[in-house]
Amino acid sequence: MNVLFIIESSISNPILFSQGIPHIQENSKKGVKYSILSFEDHNYFKHDPGAKKRFDEANSELEGFAQIFSVRTETNKLITSLNLRTVRMLFLGILKGLRIVKKNKVEIIHGRSNLPSLISLLIKKFSNVKVVYDNRGLVSNEFDNRKRIRIFAEILIERYLLKNSDEIIVVSEAFKRYLFTKYPEYDLNKKITVIVNSFSEKRFTYSEQVRLKQRRDNNLEDKIVMVYSGPSVFWQRFDLVLATFKLLKEMNKKSFLLVVSYDPEIKKIILNSGIDESDFAVHNVIASEVNSYLIMGDFGVIFRDDRIRSKVCAPIKLGEYLASGLPVLCMNQIGDTDEIVSEYKVGVIMEDEKEIQNKLKEIVELANEPDIKLRCRKAAEEKLSSNLSSQKYYDVYKHIK
Repeated sequence: MNVLFIIESSISNPILFSQGIPHIQENSKKGVKYSILSFEDHNYFKHDPGAKKRFDEANSELEGFAQIFSVRTETNKLITSLNLRTVRMLFLGILKGLRIVKKNKVEIIHGRSNLPSLISLLIKKFSNVKVVYDNRGLVSNEFDNRKRIRIFAEILIERYLLKNSDEIIVVSEAFKRYLFTKYPEYDLNKKITVIVNSFSEKRFTYSEQVRLKQRRDNNLEDKIVMVYSGPSVFWQRFDLVLATFKLLKEMNKKSFLLVVSYDPEIKKIILNSGIDESDFAVHNVIASEVNSYLIMGDFGVIFRDDRIRSKVCAPIKLGEYLASGLPVLCMNQIGDTDEIVSEYKVGVIMEDEKEIQNKLKEIVELANEPDIKLRCRKAAEEKLSSNLSSQKYYDVYKHIK
């Protein structure tokens, strides 16, 4: 079968290395012929030096598994001032997508998130294709409440996508329940599938020997290492991450904060918070290197704000932490995280920020349990493996074809 996979950004987007590329690689082996349509702004490489490395890595990973097509999205001052970038992407995406559909005899368009799915449905009006709406989160809930026009527009788009797509994918059972309750008129039960954000078993492994060597090489042998993976965006409560580390440091002077992030501002934010430069390290690495840094930690943290977008999400870092042997300290009601953590006893759940000090003691104790790292790995493999997710995507394709 021929599938066009449309993403709303560059192939250098770090998320694709866990939530796109592994699935394409696995399903290509089963006979799926992929075309990829991305939106590339090469000016971005100037602001994020790591982006070019990720771009080259993605091209290398996808070679032999997919044909890559792109729309250039560099914009001039007029387009930027009028906020027409999205309109331009929509128009050019439809034109390019139609050519790919015709040339490669595409049967299914897989839209990853809202804009690609909207492009997919508009292409469908001119071709005989089926559309998979891969809903990665509540876009309408991601904007400041003052942007009422944008929020209203996004709600209309979400309704259109839910109503007209042939198949819908969501990232958690919590998300599925939310949509059932919010939109009972669309009878979503007939076309909705839960496929969690997963980790790549090829990229993320656990070895005690590797862990000890990495800690030794980075002078972390006698440290309690708290790990944060991700950007400094407010909905991931990076402010609380820093406050938590400060408490940990008060509890044990040998505490260390290890950050894996492509966010160019994150080191400055940490320093401005008052944390000494000797007490943390920031690593901006390519996807294939992330595991070798996470594995040095004792536990990872997952915090989110209290908006509905957080209650239905599926943090990618959960699978990557667990696969690297890290138990997690996390807030409650973050998608299906509570259920996985509780079932396998691989973390500590915090219901209120006032509990941080007590929960920190619990997670440090849990991290010292002899079998905790193997439990974490087992939880990741049984619940969050990209092999499981890839098979579910394949099943969706077969179902609607």
